[in-house]
Amino acid sequence: MRKKITLLFSVCFSLVSNFCFAQSYFQNFDGADTSKYNSLIIHFDTANHPNIWQVGRPHKHYFDSAYSRPNVLVTDTSIPYPIKNTSIFSFEVPIYLPSIYVLQWVQKLDMDSGKDGGIVEYSIDTGKTWYNAFHSPYVMSFYGFNAANKMVLPSGDTAFSGTDSTWKDIWLCFNTYTMPYSDSLYLRYRFVSDSINNNREGWMIDNMSAHLTILHPVKEVKGESYLKVYPRLTNGPIYIKAKSKAAGFSIQHAELVNELGEVASQYDIGPGDSEIDISSLPGGWYILKVTTSTITESYKVWLKKD
Repeated sequence: MRKKITLLFSVCFSLVSNFCFAQSYFQNFDGADTSKYNSLIIHFDTANHPNIWQVGRPHKHYFDSAYSRPNVLVTDTSIPYPIKNTSIFSFEVPIYLPSIYVLQWVQKLDMDSGKDGGIVEYSIDTGKTWYNAFHSPYVMSFYGFNAANKMVLPSGDTAFSGTDSTWKDIWLCFNTYTMPYSDSLYLRYRFVSDSINNNREGWMIDNMSAHLTILHPVKEVKGESYLKVYPRLTNGPIYIKAKSKAAGFSIQHAELVNELGEVASQYDIGPGDSEIDISSLPGGWYILKVTTSTITESYKVWLKKD
């Protein structure tokens, strides 16, 4: 019998029907918002190898704190990962209707480049067959990471590898419209190491979320040279600040697009720093499109309703 250690954790679901949106949830691995009624069950699989995935406070050089403190999911909270290790956590996501299924998380990496890696896989046959998410016909987009950290390991698996000590916001979007029929999508995060120990720290993940939508998520334009938009998790106010000092640069217009692709609200703003209030809208995911005299930039925002 396979031995599994089970951890409940909440993820974000936005189930879109013809009439309404269901409530959505986040999980920061801190325990306060975990409920069996709105959570997924994560399995830490210890069938074949010591599983080094842990939830707790990290105490390493690069991995020195969680993204949302105090806890994080990490390949051991305090010591480097061992040689010849395979550590897996997995979970099941029910598919209630054909849609686009969006996984999101933040991560840091510190692995032997091209030798050790973190592999994201999925299954549509209850875990009997696993496919690499990096090269799948059902993945619409997989982004947010440095391209240099996407590598092929000696095993032939495409994986996250190398070092990235900056938190990266990762988006993985599945098109379940085109998948063979299945009532669940299974996800597996597999960390593997070779026989050489260089005292690396591994893989650290925080703030996992998931939701179903019928709108394809827009790959976000970061806009480091033009705008700063914050907070991205809000109960109403969003601040839009100009970062460009170029002559003639101005902020002109903004619109908020909901998960159905509909314009939920429009704002005539600018030319300088501005504030908009979206508290009157239904809670959930939105794309905020800000038009300037130079470019239109898109930012994903989440309106949280108490």
